[in-house]
Amino acid sequence: GSIYDPERPVIPPVDDKPVTELHAGTLLFEDIWPSGGDYDMNDVIIEYSRTVTFDKNNVVTEIKDTFTPVWDGAQFLNAFAYQINAAQVGQLALPEGAVYEPEIQSIVVFPNAKEVQKQKFIVTRTFSGSLNKQDLKAYNPYIIVHYKPGANNRQEVHLPKQMPTDYADKSLNYTHDDAYYIHRDGKYPFAMDIPIHNFVPVTETKTIGSEGEYPGFTKWVKGETGYEDWYNHKE
Repeated sequence: GSIYDPERPVIPPVDDKPVTELHAGTLLFEDIWPSGGDYDMNDVIIEYSRTVTFDKNNVVTEIKDTFTPVWDGAQFLNAFAYQINAAQVGQLALPEGAVYEPEIQSIVVFPNAKEVQKQKFIVTRTFSGSLNKQDLKAYNPYIIVHYKPGANNRQEVHLPKQMPTDYADKSLNYTHDDAYYIHRDGKYPFAMDIPIHNFVPVTETKTIGSEGEYPGFTKWVKGETGYEDWYNHKE
């Protein structure tokens, strides 16, 4: 009785409604990997958003990934795909034309970036109470250069430190100007994930980091401080 206070105001019960978190950004791909070249990082540009819905116990009930190709400066036919952790595929609902590759837990979202500019592609995964939010793994996005459905030994371009799938031609790794996993020998990654939308692409025939084309980029890559938001300063 010592902790009971009849004058204490009534506290409403905790809201049991699901909570949804949003993550968004832009993926930039250079499809000349592993060879060097213009390095303009504007061959395939995709805006993405991810909503993760979970209950009061932090159990994930739904993940919705939205991908919008917004620029294609490539000469090649490039597909966009992303690989999911094998234990976190859930129940898939795919957009029209998307293909799930169950052997590698990867989704080819669209086969030709040039043909689908400004279109939205939504992949939804639902779960039945077995995935805790703290255990959620990031996905592995990539493009497939010269994509041919069902072909193995394909040319995949991934973010730094992300592994190629088992369908990739791994003989290309560490060849030519490859910076597949991390900046090395003065070379740069061939894919980047930046935390904004409405990124202005680098001008064709120009190189990212050159004058008027995000000059802070090269300083950021070299580790200089003050250039972490290079993607906001094109001039």
